[in-house]
Amino acid sequence: MTDSIFTASSISRRSVLRGAATLTTLLAAPAVLRAQSGGKIKLGAPFHRTGIGASYGRWYERTATAALKLINEGGG
Repeated sequence: MTDSIFTASSISRRSVLRGAATLTTLLAAPAVLRAQSGGKIKLGAPFHRTGIGASYGRWYERTATAALKLINEGGG
């Protein structure tokens, strides 16, 4: 069995790591493509609407709404 294809010098740690990285990339590619849908994204934030922080909560909500409007006008 001295005519083996794989010898100690042909398989290095670097080649094994390169192969593992390539395999991981190929297996992850479909998941990345599936994750890029054109659907809407719902965002939520814990603003105070009642109680002691309600006066601040209104301003936080207005500020977040204005920021979302700017982001959406810029193309998302």
